[in-house]
Amino acid sequence: MSGPWEVLLGDSPPEARGQAWLDLGNPEQALVWARRGSAAALAARAEATWKGECARQRAILEANFRAASTRRFPPALPPLAWNEARDLSLDVTWAVWEGKTELVDLRGGLRRIPAEPEERIVQELEAATAQGHPYLLGPSGGARLLERLLAAQPRLFMTKTSPLYVAEPSLGMFRMRARLFDLSGPLAADHLLWFVGEDWAQRLASFLRAQPGIHPPVEARVLAGGLDGEAVRRVLQEAFLWRQAESGRLAEEAARIFQGRTEGDWRAAFAEGARTRVLLVTSRFTTVLQHVTKDLQRAFQDLGCEAITLLEQRDCQLLSSLEIRQKLLSFRPDLVFFLDHLRAQGEGLIPPEIPYVCWVQDRLPCLFEKDWIAQLGPRDFTFSMWPAMTRDLLAAGYPEVLPLPVAADASTYRPPEGPPPPGLRCDVAFVSNLQALRPMTSYPGLVEEAERILRAEGIGYRDPEFYESLLARLEKTLGLTVGAGDREAVLFHLSFDVERWVQRTGPVRWARQMGLDVRVWGKGWEASEEFAPLARGSVAPGEPLRDLYAAARIHLHMNSDTNVHGRVFECLLSGGFILAWAHPTDREPGGLGEALEIGREVETFSGREDFERKVRQYLADEAARRAVSEAGRARVAREHTTVHRAAEILRRVRQRLGP
Repeated sequence: MSGPWEVLLGDSPPEARGQAWLDLGNPEQALVWARRGSAAALAARAEATWKGECARQRAILEANFRAASTRRFPPALPPLAWNEARDLSLDVTWAVWEGKTELVDLRGGLRRIPAEPEERIVQELEAATAQGHPYLLGPSGGARLLERLLAAQPRLFMTKTSPLYVAEPSLGMFRMRARLFDLSGPLAADHLLWFVGEDWAQRLASFLRAQPGIHPPVEARVLAGGLDGEAVRRVLQEAFLWRQAESGRLAEEAARIFQGRTEGDWRAAFAEGARTRVLLVTSRFTTVLQHVTKDLQRAFQDLGCEAITLLEQRDCQLLSSLEIRQKLLSFRPDLVFFLDHLRAQGEGLIPPEIPYVCWVQDRLPCLFEKDWIAQLGPRDFTFSMWPAMTRDLLAAGYPEVLPLPVAADASTYRPPEGPPPPGLRCDVAFVSNLQALRPMTSYPGLVEEAERILRAEGIGYRDPEFYESLLARLEKTLGLTVGAGDREAVLFHLSFDVERWVQRTGPVRWARQMGLDVRVWGKGWEASEEFAPLARGSVAPGEPLRDLYAAARIHLHMNSDTNVHGRVFECLLSGGFILAWAHPTDREPGGLGEALEIGREVETFSGREDFERKVRQYLADEAARRAVSEAGRARVAREHTTVHRAAEILRRVRQRLGP
C-alpha cells in the first residue's frame, strides 16, 4: 500500500464511492472509517484514536510473537510474517459490511472475503476430531474461531489430542490477524500446526514426510478464498502414497538385514558382557506402563546394554508403523520389548528373527486372540506378572509363559535425603486412581445391592464362579432377569468395577471412621462427595511419589490380581511402610509370601477388624513399623529391582539361543 490512511470518527457511513466502515476494536462507542488521503489531512480528534490503536496492535503483535517463538513443532513461522507485521499499514482489516463483521481487503479496491457461520464450522470440526481424525482448516479465519476450536477439542484417551492443520497462503492475512487479535493461545498450542505463506503446500508436504508420527488430515475445509482445494488434495494424496511406499521399502530392507544375521551373530549379541541393543516401545497414553518401560530402559543400561525407548513426544502424535520401521533400521536392535502386546499385533512389523519380549501386566482381551497366539514363534518370549495370569495364558494356548514379577527402580525409589515436602505427612495414605461406580439403568438396584453384599461379606477376587453365583442371588432378591446379551457385560461390571470400588474405598473409609488423618492421591477421588475432602490430586511417578512414600506413616495397598505389585516394592524401597489387603494367592508360589516375608518384611490385613488392630498397633509403635520397613527395603534391594528383572529377561533369551 502507498501513502497513509486518514482515520476519522463519524456518526454515519461515508457516502463517497470506495469507502467502507472499519471496525478497529471498539465499534459500539465509535465507528471508524477510512479513505485515502495525506498525513496533513489527519484530523486532531482522530489522531489520539489512531495512536491508541497502533499501541494496542503493537502490544498484541508482541504477545503473538512471543507465543510463536516458543514453537518448534512445526518449525517457527516464516520470519517474513513477523517482520512485515511490524509495519502497521492497514491494508487488510475487519469491516462492518451490511450488518456483518467480515474481512475486507483494502489493497486493490474493496474486496469482500466471504465468511462461513462460525457455529457450523465448530460443529463440523468437533464431529471430525471427536473420532481422533486430523483436520485441515484454511484459511484460518478469525481469532475467535480459532479460540473456539481450541476450546472445542474433544476429550480423547487420556491426554491425546487430534492435530488441527491451519493453512494460510496469504502473509498479508496472517500479518493482519497477528496485529489485531490475540492469537497467543492458537500459536502456542502444540496440536495446531501452522503453514503460512505462498509455499504452504511445500511446507506441509515436507512436514508430513519428516513427522511420520503425525497423521495427515483426513479432511480439508476451505473457509475462504486463497486456498487451492486441488492443491490440498494433491498434497494429502502424495503424503499418503509416500508413507505407504516408504513403509513397504523399509519393511523389505529390515527383512533383508535381520534375515542376514547368522545364529552365531544372535548368540554373540547376547553373550556375557556384550553391548546388547534393546528397543523398548511404549505409549505416552498410558498411566503405569510408560513408567515401567522407562525404568526397564535404565535397568538394561545399568547392565551394559544400549537401550532406548520409543514413544510419542507430543499429545497430537501416535506411533506409526513407519516410525517403528525407521527405528528398527537406524538402531538395529537385538531385542524388542513391549508390555502387554504380542508380536502378531503388529502384522509383520517386527521381523520374526528378532527376539521379542511381551511382559504381561494387564488382563487385556488382545492377549487372548487365538490367531495371534497361534503365531507365537521360537523367538517370542512371554513373561507374566502374577500366577493366575500365567495359568490363564497357558490355558489359552501359549506354548510357554515365564513368571516375572514386577519390580521397582532402585535409582529412583530410595529414602530421600532431606525432610519431605509439606503436606505429605499423614497417618494413612493411599495412591491409586478411583473410577466412579456407575449404576446400570437397565437393572435398577443391581449395582447398589451388589456393593452392599460385597462390603458385608467380602469380595470374590474376580473369580467367575463367585460372580455367577452373586448375579443369580441378585436376580432372585431384586426380581430381575439379566438378558443373555447383557450377561457378560453385567458380570464384568460386577467383578471389575464394583469389586474394585469396594476394595479401594473400604479401608479408606475405615481409617477415616477411626478419626485418623487419611489422604488419597490419584484421579477420580475428587468426584466423590464422600472422598473429595481426602483427595490431594495426582502425584507424578519418580521423586514426588518417592517423597510421598517416605512421608506417610502407613501406605495402603489393595489389588484384586496380586499383592506382588510395583506399589509395594516402590514404597518399601523409598523407606515407607506398606499395609496390604491379604490376597488368596499370598501363600501360593509366585505370591507375596514368596517375594517378601509377611509380618517381617511386609504387613497384611484380612478384614476390617484386623485392619483396625494393625493400624493402631503400627501407628503406636514406630520402632516396629520401622523394623518392617527396613527389612522389606533390604529384601527388595536384593531381589526385586528392575535390574534383576532385566537380567532375568536377558538370561532367558540367552538360554534359548544356546551357547
